[in-house]
Amino acid sequence: MVKEWVVATDHVWLDGLGEFLAGSVSGEWREVVSPAIVGYVLHRRGEVDQAMPIARSISRFLLDERAEIWIGQLLRRRYRDFAREAQTTIIDTAVHSLHSDPERNSDRLNLATAELFRFLVDHDEVVLEGVCSFLWPEIAQEFAEAVDQAVDDFLLEKEYHDFVGLLRRLVTKAKHSIARAHVFFGEDRFYVEDEEGRRLGEDILNDMMSGIALESQTYDELLVSLLVTLAPNTVIIHRKMPDSEAMRTIQAVFGECMTCCRGCPRCLSGTWRIDNPERTGL
Repeated sequence: MVKEWVVATDHVWLDGLGEFLAGSVSGEWREVVSPAIVGYVLHRRGEVDQAMPIARSISRFLLDERAEIWIGQLLRRRYRDFAREAQTTIIDTAVHSLHSDPERNSDRLNLATAELFRFLVDHDEVVLEGVCSFLWPEIAQEFAEAVDQAVDDFLLEKEYHDFVGLLRRLVTKAKHSIARAHVFFGEDRFYVEDEEGRRLGEDILNDMMSGIALESQTYDELLVSLLVTLAPNTVIIHRKMPDSEAMRTIQAVFGECMTCCRGCPRCLSGTWRIDNPERTGL
């Protein structure tokens, strides 16, 4: 008995499909072209024995090899205002997120294969657009959520870059009365000094801190705000630079004007500590 399966798609999914099917499922594949759709027909003796390889192959093609096409379709359907460059960034982020967990990748592929196998047992033709839209609702929801998260991440990053750009313009336009600002960190606090070891911006900090509850995020914001207000020519970070959003922002704002101390006498001797009464100039 001869059994034929047809794998059909519009031209969006066409790139590489025939080669992928031929390399994944043994048998005689023939291409059939119509004005709106392209079909690949597997002509071989046997019925259900070929359904599982076909289901596995199609699932791999849609979920792994061409995931960016599905993500792109979802993005353009749900969000229509992004330029091409932004779309590319969002699609890359979503695909990376979906493929970041090998265990989840395997579970998703197994689920997709099982659903598609059950369909192929009773049907001779599968249309790829229908698989994505109707046959895999759980996976479709997962892909949609990945798109939404990627869009949120993109907008947050854009907002951050706009904010950094504003701070850079403020620093550029400021009159640089301070040559160097040295930043030291202690336990949940920081301070800034000039070349002579004099504290800088204490009055500014007091005004900023008035009436607010201090948390780690607040300290980051205070440090960035103080340095932008002081607008020194050079910012020098002493001791180990904390891994925080503040450091990322300071580096972005001051660029090459920010450096990290590689071992000045104060850092090496321990006299950098906030509570050390013997602080002297650098």
